Amino acid sequence: MPRKRLPLGTWGDIRTLPVGYSDAGVANRFEARAKFPDLDAVTRLVAAQGEDQVGGVEQLAGEVDQA
Repeated sequence: MPRKRLPLGTWGDIRTLPVGYSDAGVANRFEARAKFPDLDAVTRLVAAQGEDQVGGVEQLAGEVDQA
């Protein structure tokens, strides 16, 4: 059974993953990703980076709000 479509102009689950590491091996840069069905009905993967997980999610939310 297929998944339900996302309503236009809203995003799906936001995932975060580490993309940068310090010399000590600690994650110091994170990327937040989500699928976003734009107003033209094309679902796109949008991403933004921040210095921590919350920062990445906040950057992503700001970019989606501007779209």
